[in-house]
Order: sequence, then structure tokens, then C-alpha cells
Amino acid sequence: MNVVERLWRGVAVIHSGTTPPEAGERIIQFFKSRHVPAYILPNKFLKEVWGCYDALIFVEALGGVVRLLCGLARDKEVDPLVLAVDRGLRYFIPILGAHRGANELAQALAEAFRGHAVVTT
Repeated sequence: MNVVERLWRGVAVIHSGTTPPEAGERIIQFFKSRHVPAYILPNKFLKEVWGCYDALIFVEALGGVVRLLCGLARDKEVDPLVLAVDRGLRYFIPILGAHRGANELAQALAEAFRGHAVVTT
């Protein structure tokens, strides 16, 4: 079973600003076409949705994502998979859960969007 098939609680695509970016909408369609529940939310709701989804995919700068995660990440065995993705869908960067599927998820998305998975483990 690949990582996408294991995302039974779904995926939240998180973005900054008030309007969802096109990249976020495209990621949502990727998951929905594979029958994975997927939602797009502004990052102001991060605390409320932390732990509700199997994966969180941020469409924003890596540094901003790291600042948002401070204080939320607790344990590598229970935290959701977390990726950062640029708005051009070129780079897919696993941040949390690398060995539990984030690396594999980054690779799957990179292949789907003809980008690059930035895997450092």
C-alpha cells in the first residue's frame, strides 16, 4: 500500500493569505482524484486542525511553515506528515514524518506535478 492510500483521515492543504493559491487547488484535486479526503484552509486555522489529518501540506515558504509548527509538534510517532510546497509546484519538502511517509508523499507529489522531492534523510 502506498502512502497516498494510507491517508484515510485525509489531507489539509494549508496556505497563507485569504485566497487559496492555484497550487493548493491542484494538490486538492490530486488527492480527490485518488479518493482521499482533502481540504484547503488558511494557516490561521492550523491549531484547530492539528492532529485531525494524516498529512498537512503547506503552500508557503519553508521558514514560515517552521515558525507555524513551533509549539505544535510533539512526537514523531503521532504528529501528522508535514510538507512544504512552493506555489510553482516545483519543490516538495518533507518537514515532519520523513520516515513515516512524508518522504514518500513528497516523491509521489513531485512525480505527479513534475517537480522535485527535496529529501534529506
